[in-house]
Amino acid sequence: MDREKNAGRGVKGARRAQRRREKREESRQTRRTSPLRGRRFNTEQREHALVLIASGGMTREKIASVVGTTTESLRRWVKQAEERGTLPVVPQAAAQAATVAACGPEAIREEPPQSCRSPYVPRDPGQGLSEHEVAAILEYKQKHPSMGPAQIRAQLKRFKGWRISNKAIARVLRQHGYEFVHRGSRPQGPEPQRFEAPRRNALWQMDFTELRVGGERLHLLVVEDDFSRYVVGHDLVDSPESAVVVRVLELAIARHGLPEAVRSDRGGAFTGGEFTGVLEAYLIDHIVGHSYHPQGGGKVESVIGTVKRELWEVEHFDSRAEASARLAEFFVHYNESRAHMGIDGLTPADRFFARADRVLSTIDAVSRKRQGVLARLPDGYGFEETLGVGTGAPMEVLRLLIVDGHMELRFCGARVLLGPVAPWPSQPIGLAQGA
Repeated sequence: MDREKNAGRGVKGARRAQRRREKREESRQTRRTSPLRGRRFNTEQREHALVLIASGGMTREKIASVVGTTTESLRRWVKQAEERGTLPVVPQAAAQAATVAACGPEAIREEPPQSCRSPYVPRDPGQGLSEHEVAAILEYKQKHPSMGPAQIRAQLKRFKGWRISNKAIARVLRQHGYEFVHRGSRPQGPEPQRFEAPRRNALWQMDFTELRVGGERLHLLVVEDDFSRYVVGHDLVDSPESAVVVRVLELAIARHGLPEAVRSDRGGAFTGGEFTGVLEAYLIDHIVGHSYHPQGGGKVESVIGTVKRELWEVEHFDSRAEASARLAEFFVHYNESRAHMGIDGLTPADRFFARADRVLSTIDAVSRKRQGVLARLPDGYGFEETLGVGTGAPMEVLRLLIVDGHMELRFCGARVLLGPVAPWPSQPIGLAQGA
């Protein structure tokens, strides 16, 4: 059986080799009988072809047909001229004259004649980027200097419903003087094993990082939900201690519910008896990473990198109070108003509060429309306000929350601070005043 298979393969291989030989011979015959083969061009004809190439108004194929040569000859002429430094620089008037000579008097217009245009050049002006789209790209880049084209594209898709390619965004940024920073190649070695918790509160990751505020060295604790990338708790403290971790964990549990497991490294704040005792009391599993192996906590490490890149390297803080207030604002923006590329361009709040499917369906529905229609939408347009429109799904309009001891009213994506929450008096006010 094996001999028969090998024999069959040998016959097929011989047939393929014969077909390749026949094609090569046919190509040689075509080149020998070509009317352009062996034709010699004088210096004036070559210079005319180079002028047409430098004018930029015609394609290489069109220039080759006008001159009577091949595109390969044009390529060699251009290469020789570049090596000798004799490639002509054609002014606009000369370029128009060359185009007229090649394509006729009707070639003088605001755009190249149709016969000289590439068939792949878009003729519909709606296919380009409009002014409001360019302005939105530049606005995101100014607010977030570290964002690249892919990240800006995710923001525009999530919050405006625009589908703009990375190349178009990169072109806009280059035209306005932005230079891209290469952050290095991917690490060598085996492909890392990636994982994601199956649901919210299934796994929380936490870690400390060191930050500088003026001449003071502080430590930032970040607690993140693995499934949604939602930052459920944070604090800026003097030193990494178990008491800090316990306090932040209990506040996060009171706000967002009990996690099934917590993942941390082997730092003393996470392995001390105070913290592990709290985990045992709450029946929370503790996953401890291997020594000198931080890859298991990649998601919380990514959040910390984002904080350093988009906040600490951009702004300067003179005091701890200022830094803490700005951190709180940053994490609110990170959770609710920043598209995350690791979760299909959604925000962490979209996943954490189980509205991801509705948001994605709304984005797909809106992005199918022409962007000129989207430009006429009112300022501040967002998808949270339209989730229930036409889908039959309930839409949350009004929420009353208590955040850090302050009452907040949230209405259709907007937030109104009502003030601090005062403790309820132990007796009626009238009796306290002696009434």
